[in-house]
Amino acid sequence: MIPGVSYHTGDLLCPESLRKTVTEIRPEIIIHAACPPSTSSHIKTHHKTIVGGTRTLLDISRTVESVKIFIYVSSTTVAAGSEHKNLDESAPLIEHNDIWAHPYGKCKAIADRMALDANNPTATDKREKVLLTACLRLPLVSGERDLLSVPGCLRALERNQTGVVLGDGYNECNFLSVENAANAHFLLGSGLNDRLVNRADPSLPKLDGETCNITNGERHKFWDYPHLIWEAAGWQRPQT
Repeated sequence: MIPGVSYHTGDLLCPESLRKTVTEIRPEIIIHAACPPSTSSHIKTHHKTIVGGTRTLLDISRTVESVKIFIYVSSTTVAAGSEHKNLDESAPLIEHNDIWAHPYGKCKAIADRMALDANNPTATDKREKVLLTACLRLPLVSGERDLLSVPGCLRALERNQTGVVLGDGYNECNFLSVENAANAHFLLGSGLNDRLVNRADPSLPKLDGETCNITNGERHKFWDYPHLIWEAAGWQRPQT
């Protein structure tokens, strides 16, 4: 628990309870990061939580007066195709009818589009209100309080699953530290708030309705990552 932070229980799959929580808290910014583990392959779980949960939060954000900004924490896995080299934010996303795509990336792509489509900076209709939305597309994140990547590598080590490398071992990957991920959320939220407060200022960058790929800016061989974690845990690299 972090001092000064209030914690509340909500259920993405229960719109009534979630609306009650948001109405009571009255947040100005919602950062939606909840989803099942990316390693899960259960399409129904991903669709129900990622797509359904995002739809619920967007509906609430459109109608609860206090909410002005919605940031969706997306993933670089939303990009279509099997090879993701030098991708930028204009890369095509996985289509909803792509039968070969992993359920996580496919559902994240659907939710990504939903969040961007919900951007409403002008709200000319009296029945609507201003809502600025944007997405952060993150790769593999590791660091303090990591519950997925480092623990996953350590579980593989415990199961003696260290003797297989898929491919030639030279496939590159971008990673992201928890610190850089946190900074990206803060900067995007601050930038969107500046746009909200100073809408007439042409010098401010347009961030609403946009997405940002966030990485450490360094490419590494993917397999160097688990090897580094395993070696820190006492594993000895086989001699060749």
